[in-house]
Amino acid sequence: MYTADTVIAEAEKWIGYLEKSKLGTDAQLQDKEWSPGSANVTWFWTWLDRHGCLSGLQGNAWCDAFVDFCHAVVGGVEKARKSLNGFSAYTPDSSNRFKQVGRWIEANGVPKRGDQIFFKNSVRIYHTGIVTKVTADTVYTIEGNTSSAAGVVENGGCVRAKSYPRNYAKIAGYGRPLYDNTPSRKPYTDSVKRGQGFIDQAFQTAVLASCSALLDVDGKYETKTRDACLAVWKYYANHQCGANLTLSNHNYGDSCREVAKKMQIRKGDTNVIVYVVQIILAAKGYYNGDMDAQYGGGMEAAVMDFQKESGLTADGIVGADTYGKLFE
Repeated sequence: MYTADTVIAEAEKWIGYLEKSKLGTDAQLQDKEWSPGSANVTWFWTWLDRHGCLSGLQGNAWCDAFVDFCHAVVGGVEKARKSLNGFSAYTPDSSNRFKQVGRWIEANGVPKRGDQIFFKNSVRIYHTGIVTKVTADTVYTIEGNTSSAAGVVENGGCVRAKSYPRNYAKIAGYGRPLYDNTPSRKPYTDSVKRGQGFIDQAFQTAVLASCSALLDVDGKYETKTRDACLAVWKYYANHQCGANLTLSNHNYGDSCREVAKKMQIRKGDTNVIVYVVQIILAAKGYYNGDMDAQYGGGMEAAVMDFQKESGLTADGIVGADTYGKLFE
């Protein structure tokens, strides 16, 4: 099975591993203590090269390679490739791959066991590891190419178990792999269809301003429908909250986050924003209730499931962070 537990178990096998001063046989490279050095030579590079994951990188910094290795050994190359959205030895690239598919958890979000943790310095994301445990205050990891010293240590030359405060300033965020036990969700296309028809009719001005044409009522939640939903959200913000958001701008940026503080929705609310959230949750496979603009118990459960799986606090309140994830 390819799960957080099995990947972490693989990582734990390598705690104490020291990078090598030179190339050797497979057995030598796998030996934790053989020929320690500072040449960034490891068994992990050899294995990844041999299995067509990352080629010709022996001798490069290997914290990201260690994470890729643990996933690929346990899940197989193709499953790991899909889970991590591709292999990369460059930590900024690896973090961006999670962001591209909406599986990025911000540093102030809620990580979970099996996530990939990323650290930043004043320039960029520069180190990574695997989350093994999360408490209210602390995140525990196993990392390659680090040391036992406190804090982030990049290029430290060994595999170590470490821990950090959850609010540690150097945590950039977390990537969420697609393990075998990750829920598989299918869109509720009939609900999306009803939603498309409603906003075409009721918010024609906003849809045209954002998309230049009305939506195809086809149940497909693609870029155009996402942009239209965001435009309706902005239209409501402008008319009900005194905002001045541009409907044709497809970004959910800082100005939207600020307005979102006035637009929280929760159980018991009834308004257009509830309806927009129902459309998106249905499209993402979380909500299969009535499309009625009423925030009831079924919708609250859907919101909490979405928040939990997105690494957010599962409180059922749709605020700035939850809107941000919904509009990704």
